[in-house]
Amino acid sequence: MEGTHLVQPAVAALVAAFVAARAYRRKSLDLSGALAGFLVMAVHIAAGYSSSKLTKVGEEKKREVDADFKEGGQRNWIQVLSNSAVATVLVVVICTLTGWKDECLDSGKSALITSLIGGVIGHY
Repeated sequence: MEGTHLVQPAVAALVAAFVAARAYRRKSLDLSGALAGFLVMAVHIAAGYSSSKLTKVGEEKKREVDADFKEGGQRNWIQVLSNSAVATVLVVVICTLTGWKDECLDSGKSALITSLIGGVIGHY
């Protein structure tokens, strides 16, 4: 189907625009931050899609050398938790410390919260 290759970038742009606009309206970001955030999110969302497509490259060779090969590069629970457990724990700690309120990166207000948020960002 012609034009279907544009669906993922369009969805990435829409999601990124929504999140950036919401952050701007809530005054979490100024205009330059919202624009930069939009670009970063759109690229990350589109790149995530691209990387999942690239996982399929060389499937036959992977199938020959890997006894645990899974179609489409599927991940099991161990791989999911291995890749996300640290960030998940940090998010739960942040939310517990902040009373589940949105907090911006503001080391003047709370160096601990800013450090923990930096840990989540750095994890990914």
